[in-house]
Amino acid sequence: LEIIEKQKTLKAKKEIITKKLKEHILKIFDNYENNEILIDFKNYKFDAFKTKCSKVLNNSYEKYYNELSLSPQIRNKLFKIIHRFIISENFLGSWTGLVFAGFGEKEIYPQLLPLKVGEVFENRIRYSIDKDNIAVIGEKYNAAIIPFAQRDVIDTILSGIDSNLERTIYNSFESFLSKFLSIIIDEIGEGEITNKLKKIDIIKIIQGFAKNFQVTKQDKHIKPLMSSISTLSKEDLAELAESLIYLTYLKRRMSFSEESVGGPIDVAIITKGDGFIWIKRKHYFDKELNQDFIYKYLKEL
Repeated sequence: LEIIEKQKTLKAKKEIITKKLKEHILKIFDNYENNEILIDFKNYKFDAFKTKCSKVLNNSYEKYYNELSLSPQIRNKLFKIIHRFIISENFLGSWTGLVFAGFGEKEIYPQLLPLKVGEVFENRIRYSIDKDNIAVIGEKYNAAIIPFAQRDVIDTILSGIDSNLERTIYNSFESFLSKFLSIIIDEIGEGEITNKLKKIDIIKIIQGFAKNFQVTKQDKHIKPLMSSISTLSKEDLAELAESLIYLTYLKRRMSFSEESVGGPIDVAIITKGDGFIWIKRKHYFDKELNQDFIYKYLKEL
């Protein structure tokens, strides 16, 4: 009898797990159905993926899910979720950045197009356009500064406030409002006013505060800064770019943060008329210390 009871309990637990897993699979399937597809995977259909990876999919299923007895329909949806993860922009995984900047054949003003490049799957590169950091100079925007990698210092200069400090302000304001409201409710005691105070949506107030903060930041700091930058000469723009990188390097030296920015800084200018021009460029050796190489090179010429 004890063995039978244990079997019934085990069967009941398995049914509960199967039901919960089925609900979770359906929820994920519905949520990720309309995700943006990676550029190189627009025509990579599920049937082709399933045929190519059938052995791996079936082995993994048998290893982790076989005892739960999921229906063929749910099993197929599980495989479709994996397919969507592979072709979706939302699940790029580990990636590196690649930035294109300059002029095309038809562009009058410069543009910047950053890419996120991930792994290769089925001889297709998993990459997507970083839409948040595209810069197109024209009627709408007459200047742009787009930092990449360790961008905290440059973001602080551009926005006028450190991002960590900004988050601290929001969190402190939320904590202050909650505590202030709690004190008022305790002082008033139970009643109609107290019930109304308890219904106040603090999150909505914080969101309004953050929105006003962003508008003020744009109007009082970012827009005037971008307006002044748009009037700088090419030489001043090159100097500004170098200074921003150097400030990032300097902060890394003064703190315990990882120093991935530093050393000699390469600076170039791209214009419609002159094309790509180096303003500063480091060399892998000092010519003053390698006169023999210079002599030998000139002799061969």
